[in-house]
Amino acid sequence: MKILSLVCNIGVVMSLGLTNTSKASVNIIAWWGYFNKELVSFLEDKCKTKVSYDEYYTTHEFIKRMNEQSYSIAIFAQTGYNFIAKKANNKGVSLEEIKKTQHPFISQSIFNQNLPKNVAIFAIEAAGFLYNADKISISPTDSLQEIFRKAKGKKVIVIDNPIEPMKFISPNYQFPSNINAKFQDLFADVEIIVSNDLANFSNDKDIVLAQAWLGNAYAQIKNNPKLKFIHHPAISYLGADLIAALNTKAETECVVKALAGKEINTKIVSNDFRLSPYGILTKNKNIASDLYLEVNNYFFKNTLQNLQWTTRPTEEEYLKIIKLWERTKLDLLSKN
Repeated sequence: MKILSLVCNIGVVMSLGLTNTSKASVNIIAWWGYFNKELVSFLEDKCKTKVSYDEYYTTHEFIKRMNEQSYSIAIFAQTGYNFIAKKANNKGVSLEEIKKTQHPFISQSIFNQNLPKNVAIFAIEAAGFLYNADKISISPTDSLQEIFRKAKGKKVIVIDNPIEPMKFISPNYQFPSNINAKFQDLFADVEIIVSNDLANFSNDKDIVLAQAWLGNAYAQIKNNPKLKFIHHPAISYLGADLIAALNTKAETECVVKALAGKEINTKIVSNDFRLSPYGILTKNKNIASDLYLEVNNYFFKNTLQNLQWTTRPTEEEYLKIIKLWERTKLDLLSKN
């Protein structure tokens, strides 16, 4: 087994927008890629206010920035929620009416019902396997051991994220003391690349399989029809990005409801190829591409009901997972 680490060395949060966040009437923190100047201009025109945004690349960066600054609106992974609960719980305008318009499976889920009134689901995601169908054949009924045996002698990409790789061992944050040995055994016959970048998937003939987010996977598939994507019950769990209103100002209410509303939300999540909390969507090229609609609608018709929601780790659990993944990664790297 050989492990390679290709990790983007990005340690800063980018602050973009038309105004500085400290002076803007509505300041937003969100994942990199969700916002652009056109969206900011639209929101400013619609809500008659100044809007700016900070971008981040990791949940760790999000938590750090939330502890350092004050924001009007936050868009973030559910795994980071417990770190900002005191800042978010019922502190902003209610999004309850918007939640009611989302897909019934989403709006009626226990996951959604456990969110405070000012926090709503912004996007749906579930990781799975991206693979080259010319070189390997896998299915959701294959065990993880079978899948990695089929990839013997080849390269496999694993997401560099504290949560997702750990699902290879345990989905519920309860990890055995011999976790490193279990990873070593699972990856014994393949060369592992630890990375969030799939750009080399089509260029490197030896890469046949990748653990990947659906959106990142289809960014590759649209340029290479030989690539396929499946959700797998061992590693695919429903996850979500959340949107939280963090104050009750009128301008914040206007902006957050525009962002969470169906039309603008669909434009944002489809551009980033995340799944819509509104479920099956009708064709509209001005909002989403045909490929996105095909993938999104297939998911809601055929896949959604087969997946369970991933649980939100407590602060203590999340910190332990971060440390455990870093140690595990170093252990794997040391055994090259």
